Amino acid sequence: MNASSNPVPFAVDTLPECREYEPNTQARQAQEVKTPVIINGCIDQPGDTDVFRFEVAPAKRIVAEVHARRLNSPLDSVLKLTDASGRQLAFNDDHEDKGAGLATHHADSRLSAVLPADGRYFLHLGDTQRKGGRRICLPVAPHPPQPDFELRIVPATVNVRGGAPSHSPSMPSVKTGSRTTSCWR
Repeated sequence: MNASSNPVPFAVDTLPECREYEPNTQARQAQEVKTPVIINGCIDQPGDTDVFRFEVAPAKRIVAEVHARRLNSPLDSVLKLTDASGRQLAFNDDHEDKGAGLATHHADSRLSAVLPADGRYFLHLGDTQRKGGRRICLPVAPHPPQPDFELRIVPATVNVRGGAPSHSPSMPSVKTGSRTTSCWR
């Protein structure tokens, strides 16, 4: 028998994971998480916002990224980072992930901010389309910045016949913490 099932995309990471739980729609109900972590959950109903609370040491950079549309969820995420008084420190609706191509129309959010002092912070996650349901699922990952890089060769397939290649790989600059490192081109 030659049978197959529908493909289901998933992400693999080295960060610890936890599940989102309700109610966590306001800062006073925020789910406490210890960073770094990947939070798996859903926007349960139309207009739902999920709020996560975490504590950090001063002058730490925090990165929060949603991987929903890249995993075929219809979520069009929005992220907001606030301090304990409710003051907005960072906001992102659509983050352009050049590695995702046109598959997502860049509907996944990513924000990065240096936290001004030690203490309690809140990450608010919502859907710009204000939809909800079991299919509106996401992993969101608040964590310190991690070194990362991408290597791209354009065109994606290169045929080389004797001699020097006619294409050269390029690697964009890499942002690690508060430093940007320029890489070879």
